Amino acid sequence: MKLLRTVLVFAAAGALTAHAQLTRVPNTTINLPAALPSASTFTSENALGTLTFNTPIDIASMPGVTNRLFVLERGGTIQLVNMDTMAKSTFMNLSAFLTAQTRPLTTSSECGLLSMAVHPQFNQNGFFYLFYSLRINSQTFQRIARFKATGTAGDYNAATAADPATESPLITQRDQQDNHNGGDMAFGPDGYLYISVGDEGAQYDGSDNARRIAKDFLGGVLRIDVDNRPDSLAPNPHDESSTATVGDSAITAGSYRIPADNPFVALAEGTGNASYNGFTFPKTAIRTEWYSIGYRNPWRMSFDSLTGRLFVADVGQDNFEEVSIVTKGMNGGWSWREGKHAHTPNAAMPSPPSTPGVYQPTDPIFEYDHNGAGDSGNDAIISGSSITGGVVYRGDRLPELYGKYLFCDYYNGVFVALTENANGTWTGARIANDVGNLSNISGWGYDPRNDDALFCRNQGTGTIRRLVRGTTSGTQPPATLSATGVFSDVTTLTPNAGVVGYEPNVSFWSDHAVKSRWFSIKNIADKIGYSANGNWTFPTGAVWIKHFDMELERGNPGTRRKVETRILVKTASDVYGLSYRWNNIPSGAQTDATLVADEGASATLNVTADGSPVNQSWRFPSRTDCRICHSSVAGFALSFNTPQLNRSRLYGAQTLNQIAALRDAKDGGGAAASYFTAATAPASVNTLPALSPASDSSASLEWRVRSYLAVNCAQCHQPGGTATGNWDARSTTPTDLANLIDGVLVNDFTDPANRWCKSSGDLAHSMVLKRLAGNGVPRMPPLATTVRDTESEQLLTDWITSLPQRQTFAQWQTQAFGPTPGPEAAPDADPDNDGQTNQQEYMAQTIPTDPLSRWTWTMSMDQNGMMQFEFAQPANRSVQIEATIDFLTWTLWDIAGNTPSYPAAAQNRIITGASNGPRLFFRPMVKQP
Repeated sequence: MKLLRTVLVFAAAGALTAHAQLTRVPNTTINLPAALPSASTFTSENALGTLTFNTPIDIASMPGVTNRLFVLERGGTIQLVNMDTMAKSTFMNLSAFLTAQTRPLTTSSECGLLSMAVHPQFNQNGFFYLFYSLRINSQTFQRIARFKATGTAGDYNAATAADPATESPLITQRDQQDNHNGGDMAFGPDGYLYISVGDEGAQYDGSDNARRIAKDFLGGVLRIDVDNRPDSLAPNPHDESSTATVGDSAITAGSYRIPADNPFVALAEGTGNASYNGFTFPKTAIRTEWYSIGYRNPWRMSFDSLTGRLFVADVGQDNFEEVSIVTKGMNGGWSWREGKHAHTPNAAMPSPPSTPGVYQPTDPIFEYDHNGAGDSGNDAIISGSSITGGVVYRGDRLPELYGKYLFCDYYNGVFVALTENANGTWTGARIANDVGNLSNISGWGYDPRNDDALFCRNQGTGTIRRLVRGTTSGTQPPATLSATGVFSDVTTLTPNAGVVGYEPNVSFWSDHAVKSRWFSIKNIADKIGYSANGNWTFPTGAVWIKHFDMELERGNPGTRRKVETRILVKTASDVYGLSYRWNNIPSGAQTDATLVADEGASATLNVTADGSPVNQSWRFPSRTDCRICHSSVAGFALSFNTPQLNRSRLYGAQTLNQIAALRDAKDGGGAAASYFTAATAPASVNTLPALSPASDSSASLEWRVRSYLAVNCAQCHQPGGTATGNWDARSTTPTDLANLIDGVLVNDFTDPANRWCKSSGDLAHSMVLKRLAGNGVPRMPPLATTVRDTESEQLLTDWITSLPQRQTFAQWQTQAFGPTPGPEAAPDADPDNDGQTNQQEYMAQTIPTDPLSRWTWTMSMDQNGMMQFEFAQPANRSVQIEATIDFLTWTLWDIAGNTPSYPAAAQNRIITGASNGPRLFFRPMVKQP
């Protein structure tokens, strides 16, 4: 924000100063492959040892539990598998219970026990939900019901059984056909339950279900609140006109509520009629449960565990199978469309509405046809007649599949991986044919141990399977750290020529580890693309190395032991990471480190903290763990950017600013060998931003918090990032625009009062503190740490506690001008005629109605042309001097001391320097974090 009026000055050029240099030499020793080896073909194996099941159809797990897995058998039994011993036991027999109740489970056609969703707070409440088919008075019903495990609150994760008599129905819907039931369920990242339902089964949508939002629960995806949160709404009545003993309503009263932001809630408000898809109906008939409609038989759906996106695979009619990423209010198009193609339903209204905006279908991200003629669409990848979706691969075992959506065709056993392109389109590749028992796959899920993709083969002797590499191509990375060629002496961590050390301003929290860092751009001709505020770009083959020591007695440097060395390699389009585990960590000579397997590893470090022994868990990351954080959105190399590297460091006997050193590097003969491209290299480092560590008490609480978030969270929490949150952790996004203070959460964990943090200073409802501590919710960050960062937790606590004194511009307006401010309160108004607008007075924290309360600064120039600016810098405000020669283009005055900073307290500042140019005009620029 610009402040005050410009001042005319005349200046003489200043003297030039010589700079010390960093010598840049090529690296000829690093021995790392251009990319990791990957599978050329895949087959499958039993993921659960030798265990078999009776028609397995779905798998589920307890949130946060890694060694137990539920396997649903279509005939009505839930098996619980102990993943440590690979033994199974019966968790619940639903079929026997229903038979005794004279309302038996039916497995006719596509019916049966179809899916299971475990409540996110299962350990506290023991709740899980089943979608199953039953017969009542000779009629078929599809039911969603809640059950409860046998156990006690806080210990349901240890439950080994459930009593079917705890059944509590939510929806019990009559089904005139026994096929096209959909029947999948999953809890979304928002904590709501999502349910997929088919169009009831008549061919060509003969019962006219899939295009309507005011009929039954058929042909789409539902979204309901099973926790009955106070801000949710009651569902509309649902009269089935049924003669069954379950009553006339499909809905069990009081069993669930409707999220207030469901897409058709607003349409149902008020009285009278409404229209959708060309149909008109009473508002009271709208099924506000709908999240998305227009599907034939969605089999199956899943949430990407990283991005939270919902993938649905829809089984086609005669011609096309499809995969969609489903969003709120989306119309899949059935039965006016099959895939991306026009289709004529059997029911009335054979043509979709022609009025613009009335019928708005969304294309699937991928489709394939039934004929397999090889001359159209995706025939070279897959053809078939019954899609089985599908999960986004987030496992550790097969990093070449990371981030790809996997699905298959039920009948022919062709497996496909979909890859998202930079422009948002998706490309498919066949990864396996019907070998190794890959046909008749009825469902997918995740291995709780490592997020590996699992799938159910439900023909014959049923098994839970996983993909394994068939043939592999590519070069294996070196088996030891010494073989990588990074260090000339691994025992002393002496880097080879062309491997350069660096230090960030703020270190990512790594469980008390002490870290050292190096990088290498192997060829002098290869350059980095520099950016002052955005990500840098890197050439293929760039390498970063991070080494971890641990003090086995915290606070005693003499007890340091080498634990791990990580290497990150830039490929042509991505990065890959390697982890090397040091030998003899507890004691003895540490001579080398060995490569950790693809899936990573864990160890226990025996540490002494405050005089007491602590068994500290240490995670050696998997290949996919590395890619979760080191993404393209995050800039790949997380600490290699301007606000992190803008600091001094010792290079031999010289102390240099790191960015300036990289820019001014010379080769061994003294010729320019900058690490930056000529087009992007910064002319100066005087005005560049720098992050502040939590321990820097001279910086404001807010700036230290923003610095912490930028380093520990921004790799995922930013626009385009992989996290499901809706806040922006980048330090370049102003706090008031980052959705932090009173920021609405994607998942409020059933308490509508929860926010990212509370402006009132309410710590109990500030979710960021709960997430950092793991207080009843999953702990953040989710990777690379098992020990709480109590210093940063205290930093966030102190900042949140101070928020009642922090003002936004709107709050400042109200304080200065009253609750109903008039034109005099406008940002550009100057009610006291002191030459400063309200926006400027807000930034300077002066009184806008008092002409004597104005922010001032003084300027002087000596006979040598040296300029001096003196001013009072407000707390938590940055002040920098801008200059211009024409009042059109303003740039930061390029002199030492004109750096952005956010002090903890107001302070007097003096900036002195030569103008280095012709006649200039100056003005101060004031900003807040």
